[in-house]
Amino acid sequence: MPIRRKFSEIKNSDQGNLDLTSIGLVLGAVLVLFVSLFTTSWMTGSEDDTSYYFGLYGMGYRVEAEEFTFTGDYSEPDAGEIVEDAGSAGTAGAIFLWIAAIVATASLILLCLNNIGVYTSKYGMIAAFASGGLAILGAVIWLIMFSKTSFFEVVDLSPGISFYLAIIGGLSCIGAGACDLMSDRKQKV
Repeated sequence: MPIRRKFSEIKNSDQGNLDLTSIGLVLGAVLVLFVSLFTTSWMTGSEDDTSYYFGLYGMGYRVEAEEFTFTGDYSEPDAGEIVEDAGSAGTAGAIFLWIAAIVATASLILLCLNNIGVYTSKYGMIAAFASGGLAILGAVIWLIMFSKTSFFEVVDLSPGISFYLAIIGGLSCIGAGACDLMSDRKQKV
């Protein structure tokens, strides 16, 4: 029995487009999760000509009239009195999102192995559901833990694009798990 197989032999006729869709959804989710991890638009707001933005690891503001931009880390000594709980919220959210991104990457590998027939199991589907749940849970926990300080009472802060990207990445992983669940491929437990 030859070790190499042709692609036509690997791709059985009972595997539909749902398998490729689930791989594409998980790949997109991994990319979106990594983008949301490293951007500073988790919470944004503006007051007059000043824009404020918070991320998982730091915050910044921009004064439009003077074209001045400041970006700082939560670990800086002066940041503690201004941002209070934003640092711990960022740490908790980052931990959940890092775990979600790692599990989604493992799901991508397992789904690819399932698709080519090397290792057939349902672990890729389970990992996709788990990573989606972790990403959404991490974003919601960050939002609950993030508290508005008295310094920002006049600023209307709202969740930014990075928060919504984390939610979209989680929903994409859950959708990938659902696509893999609906595919008619025969898998072992």
